[in-house]
Amino acid sequence: MRAADAYRARRREEEDCLLVAELEHPLIAQLKLKRSARLDATTWRATEKATGGSISLAKLRESPGDDTTYISIHQQKDGRHDFVCLAHVLRGQTPLRVFDEVEVKSRGRLFYARPRKTQSLAHIDATPTTLWDYPELAPHGTWTNYSVVPWLCLGRTAAVILSDEETLCRELPDERIFEHLRLVINCHQDRPGRAYRAGAPWVSNKSPDVVAHAVHTWYSTDRERTNQKIDRINERMWATLQQGGTVAIHCLAGIHRAAMITACHFLYRHHVLGHTNIPCDEAEIYRKLISVRPHVSPAYQDILRGYKAHVLGNK
Repeated sequence: MRAADAYRARRREEEDCLLVAELEHPLIAQLKLKRSARLDATTWRATEKATGGSISLAKLRESPGDDTTYISIHQQKDGRHDFVCLAHVLRGQTPLRVFDEVEVKSRGRLFYARPRKTQSLAHIDATPTTLWDYPELAPHGTWTNYSVVPWLCLGRTAAVILSDEETLCRELPDERIFEHLRLVINCHQDRPGRAYRAGAPWVSNKSPDVVAHAVHTWYSTDRERTNQKIDRINERMWATLQQGGTVAIHCLAGIHRAAMITACHFLYRHHVLGHTNIPCDEAEIYRKLISVRPHVSPAYQDILRGYKAHVLGNK
């Protein structure tokens, strides 16, 4: 097969990739759609919760809350998500109306259609390399979606968590690790649009501190200013961990913007604090992140590389 033919075949395979969204819904366990037909609701299929069987959505009735349930069907190059409304899907609307994340993130519940198999870089081996020493604190509830990053943790209560927003905002999570949450890093807004329910109010009257930055806007920001913002984030994270508190880093899904900021903290710990046991190679960092959070994918690499040059230049 010629190189051009092979390229076109890979493109067709990518376009026909099956996306799967896990839902919390009275009737539907999963939604399945082809990437190439994601705006054609008549092609979507559902896994029925009661039987486990695959059925056409035309056979399902709408349920309360469907009009405020949104599914991410695409992620833009800057990390922002495009959503469709579940009620529109069940009504068979074609083409489906697409909502920007700014429109929906304060309206209702958000879910994510992802490839059945993780679309990671081929050269990254995602075999788990270590486990957190205190799994009893983070057994994962039914609908929490977060991952402990063990290489950055300092102890039982001083953990670094990579999370989606819903886990921190929807209700008090069952996991005891959130009792120790002292700092939240919001990576998709300059000002949080939702209240955080996870965190220190469980054990005291003090809510977690919050640092918020719309990371996807940093491409138009002066590089030096961007690096200074990342420095301040890392300083706050390190101070919180030293005081025995847990840090949660999130964007909407916790796989691109938040993962890049987490990768920057690896670089900060290695190059600025001199923690040579913590990796500083970008591919190795992402291999570790993917091993604990499989849907993480390298993004915002220009910002990451710029920050690496910054910390190396300050050594």
